[in-house]
Amino acid sequence: METPEGIAELESVRKLYDGDWSKFPRPDFDVRENSNRRLVTMSGYTSDAYQTAASGKRISLGTALVTAGQLALSRFNQQKKVAVEWIYNGRNEQWKNNLIGITICGIPATMDFVKYAEMDAILDEARRQNAWGLRYAEHSYALRDMSPAKNECLKIVYEHGIDVPENIPEWFQIEADTDHFTGMLGLFQIIIFESTPDAPLTLIATYQGSRYREESAKRMLSEFERALNELLGLPASEN
Repeated sequence: METPEGIAELESVRKLYDGDWSKFPRPDFDVRENSNRRLVTMSGYTSDAYQTAASGKRISLGTALVTAGQLALSRFNQQKKVAVEWIYNGRNEQWKNNLIGITICGIPATMDFVKYAEMDAILDEARRQNAWGLRYAEHSYALRDMSPAKNECLKIVYEHGIDVPENIPEWFQIEADTDHFTGMLGLFQIIIFESTPDAPLTLIATYQGSRYREESAKRMLSEFERALNELLGLPASEN
């Protein structure tokens, strides 16, 4: 049974989005049509370099990526209070690792860059919220707070080699059923794909082309990589 302190903490997590937050890159056009677009770039550092830098900052790479997304959103929109949704695979217990199927969930994360202006303070708050998110990952936020109609947010997705053929057993066959897929994605997602430790991260923007110019997607990815390097103390890459 959840303790009173735990119940209060869970309610605090649920209320993270309460308030005046900037939640997604400001669109170029005021329309809402099904027009998905995809932009792919490569990071200037390898996955291993980012992992090493994150360890040196006492932060997980996943948490650093979420925080970089918040910094990028703040700079893109020129707003100090931002909120995003990060996607977690939901397998926070050993027995769940043997499940076949989708266990992902969306977790809210906010950052007030007025209240947390110094890098150490930003990283401390990011660690605290990451711990909250992992602790309460089994609770569904999507039904209550994260539907596109109510609370559209920038989504940060960190993928670990799930699509690499070498990581899939020979006897395992993957089939995608898209018969019931409408094709409508969120307004803007940043997907970070990690293939191998010695390869750069693949940075992907998926966005509604009816609302964003390609130049805006490029700028958002550029802001994201710049923020990630800054957070982890890495020199700016040449990309």
